[in-house]
Amino acid sequence: MRKKKGFEDKLGLDEEVEPVSLEEVNVVSHGSMEDTEEDYEMVRRALVTTIVRSSEIIDEAAIAIKQAPNGMMVKSFADLVKSMKDSTMGLLEMHKEIRKLQEIKQEEQKPEDKKTVKTNLTEIIQLAKEREKRAQ
Repeated sequence: MRKKKGFEDKLGLDEEVEPVSLEEVNVVSHGSMEDTEEDYEMVRRALVTTIVRSSEIIDEAAIAIKQAPNGMMVKSFADLVKSMKDSTMGLLEMHKEIRKLQEIKQEEQKPEDKKTVKTNLTEIIQLAKEREKRAQ
């Protein structure tokens, strides 16, 4: 029979975590798309993990509140729901910002074949006069 997971299991609090020193963390950035993609993957993974874990805990907390209502539990439940909503909105905002970055990148990479030359009538007349002088 499988042991029922508690809050500690779902939050990963039962696992032993080794501390990470600053020397082990790669914080060098060159402003490249590679950095952006790595950051995107890391943030997305963290947000999705938070959403999934929060959802599981919310399910358990709802059952506990129904069985023994308590003002403090209800407040904690509401805070957790808000936190999950904020994480979900953060994920959507991140996708929106990534799309903006991709659009900017595409704009920068567009060929300049649509570039138009703007001239006014006096410049055209002046060029015509110069051609006439050279032709004489």
